[in-house]
Amino acid sequence: MNGALAYAGAVMMKNDVNISKPGSLYVITAYKFNHVDRSRPIDTRFFEADINAKFYFVDAAGAPDEFNHFHVEERLINPSITGIGSRMIAEWSFLLIELEKPFATYPFYMVSSRFFEKNAMLTADFSRVLTEAFESLEQYGWGYLPSYDRPANFQDLSYYKLVGYLGIKDEGIAYIDGFYGVRYIDQYKYFSDFFCNYIGFHSRDHLVEYVNFYLPFIRRFLDTKWNLINNPAHYVRLTNTYRNEKPFTFLLELISHLFFFKNGLKFSGVSYDGIYEVDERNIAMKPLIKWDPASGLEASKSSG
Repeated sequence: MNGALAYAGAVMMKNDVNISKPGSLYVITAYKFNHVDRSRPIDTRFFEADINAKFYFVDAAGAPDEFNHFHVEERLINPSITGIGSRMIAEWSFLLIELEKPFATYPFYMVSSRFFEKNAMLTADFSRVLTEAFESLEQYGWGYLPSYDRPANFQDLSYYKLVGYLGIKDEGIAYIDGFYGVRYIDQYKYFSDFFCNYIGFHSRDHLVEYVNFYLPFIRRFLDTKWNLINNPAHYVRLTNTYRNEKPFTFLLELISHLFFFKNGLKFSGVSYDGIYEVDERNIAMKPLIKWDPASGLEASKSSG
């Protein structure tokens, strides 16, 4: 059953939403925290018809009454996860609810409502970027949109550990190593620069495979009713870099590409100058399509 029908009480749809686009963009929205409290409205580019954005409100109060664009309210689908989402798992609440109580339409990418704020380097027309991104997503099954205004590259985890960017204690690294059988820092040293869970799935099967890879790890900390059963504080530390640091997300972010590394899978990654094939295990990126960020999206596709 289509999610919009299965959870009619959780979904609102505006008549002019473009449903003919090749895919959807789910916009994870903590409305009060990121927009009301900061006096910063949602970027108007999300409301362009060609984007096909579908907002996912994680607020305990739901969406504001005046918000009439297509949206989903987490509290109406699974209220038991809303509190733990805001305190511990952030965007993972979207993925975990979709696993348990499907509502999404595929293919899709997910971003936060701060996506444009974090991606000032993305100067190409976003609707055209998405069109190319969904084509690559069809080829690879999984893909990422950009984050943090950095060119496509790999980050050195040993450097991150040295300067304290990881937010993970040695006990946390050892715990992950023991659970997944992958030695971080020495065996898995370089992490492709696609963060913030700006991930895409071509089909529900792709999402299920990805989330099920992490579910046993998550169950070590949260039970099936989303109660905390193991405090992650022993494994992580606050960095005091972000406004609302959620320690457990440091663990989840560190392992967010482990699915691809351990299984030898490649994915597509959108950057500011094109789209790349990303090989996490072999620390390699191959351009699939390139464009000049300064002159818009005049794309040239790789023949390789």
